[in-house]
Amino acid sequence: MLAHWARNADGQTRMLQAALRGEVAAHYPGGDAQRAADIETGAARPALLILQDVRAAIDRVEDAWHRMPPEAWSRPTGARIGHRPAWKSVWARWRETDIHHVDLDVGYTHDHWPAEFVSLMLPRVVSTRPHVYVADAGLRCTREARACAWQRKPAARSSTSATARPAIWSRYSR
Repeated sequence: MLAHWARNADGQTRMLQAALRGEVAAHYPGGDAQRAADIETGAARPALLILQDVRAAIDRVEDAWHRMPPEAWSRPTGARIGHRPAWKSVWARWRETDIHHVDLDVGYTHDHWPAEFVSLMLPRVVSTRPHVYVADAGLRCTREARACAWQRKPAARSSTSATARPAIWSRYSR
């Protein structure tokens, strides 16, 4: 998971640096195959090196954000899902961070997600599915009824059970 998170940050940095120059760069220049290979290679390293890599990758993306002048934020980037404005890198990174923080299984769960994060994620999830219901997460949404309810409640869940994961997971943790 940490190698994935670091490579995502590097891809964000690559796209932002290109936007600074008025260019468009792909998040992963070699596509999904390169993405998978880079994550696998990174994950095979000793834990200390992985942690150092994560910290360095975070520093690089944060540095890129700080160097962005106002006019560069609207420039296109080559995200995996297609071109999007550079400012969306901040949202993409937040999404990656909060969703995958849960994956680390260190006590941070979907119940820790800030309300603002949930309110931004739910419309994206609901728009991709006709019906979403995850009892453990206290989430019930139907696109047809345009109704969605998120009940914050402690849930006994297994970190290995796919059915115990919030619905947001399956759509955005690829």
